[in-house]
Amino acid sequence: MLIFFIFSIVILIFFYICEKSKINVLVTFLITIIITYLVIFPKSSIESVSSGTNLFIKSVFPTLFPFLILTNILINYGGINIFGKLFGKLLIKPLKISKNSIFPLMVSFICGYPLGTKYLNDLHNKNLISNNEFQRMINIASNASPLFLIGTVGVSMLNNKTLGYILLIANYLSCILISFLIPYKKDILINELPKSTNTKNNFGEILKASLENAIKTCSIVGGFIILFSLIKEILINNIYSQILFNNFPILKSLVIGFFEITNGINLLSQTNISIPLKLSIISALCAFSGICIILQCYSFVYKNQSFKLNKYIFYKLIQSIISFIITYISCIIFT
Repeated sequence: MLIFFIFSIVILIFFYICEKSKINVLVTFLITIIITYLVIFPKSSIESVSSGTNLFIKSVFPTLFPFLILTNILINYGGINIFGKLFGKLLIKPLKISKNSIFPLMVSFICGYPLGTKYLNDLHNKNLISNNEFQRMINIASNASPLFLIGTVGVSMLNNKTLGYILLIANYLSCILISFLIPYKKDILINELPKSTNTKNNFGEILKASLENAIKTCSIVGGFIILFSLIKEILINNIYSQILFNNFPILKSLVIGFFEITNGINLLSQTNISIPLKLSIISALCAFSGICIILQCYSFVYKNQSFKLNKYIFYKLIQSIISFIITYISCIIFT
């Protein structure tokens, strides 16, 4: 591992001398390190990829896949619009949003990351929401799915459904409270949201399209989890990290969770700390979402000049603090 560390430093210096662009140097360096690690440590690389694959197949896929199918069918039949009509009056004035934003907000509450971001970007591109509202909603309609919080984390990792519901309430409340912290500017909209998103009449076609969309989304999510499982292995499989993390297991979970929350939460669920503290840290990680999910969201909006990545991350950090506090108080009261 020491030889690998020295080799990494030499490669970084070489790239820095040969290339002026710092971004190109950084990306090339990181990819080269990952490839080199695969070659030098094939056994641990295979084990980390297998671990990420097992985590996805056993914990994430069983809860995510059926939920995506049902949600896609719901969207095709205009169910989100119906929810918008039912709950629109309760949300528009308190959150200071237009009725057009109800659609991505409901999608976010039902489906979670990163679909809320995707639909917000689609609506903005069609001039259905303004620049300012897009900038506000990108953080408001940004949360983990209820099935991930209750099913994957609560049931699969913590073996306690009640804790999953506490996570759900804390994460949803933190999203809503963020709306009061982000500056609001009133804008005039020209276009109206279509009354229905259903463009197909045949249930078989809708079911087929829903299955294809669910498989595609699950493949992307699984790919990110597996990739970041490998990155996690590189981060922790060296003598310096092992010395540090052996004494501070919570720090290990936080570092891994900062990059990919599923692996980080899975490790944190196995630590021997009090339930209120453990659940509060998990809640904060879910609210922040991790670099893995942030990159997924960014892949939908990177062409949008209204999107500011630094502001998005800043408010995600604020949201994680709010979610931590709500969860800790809820644990003391209800557990």
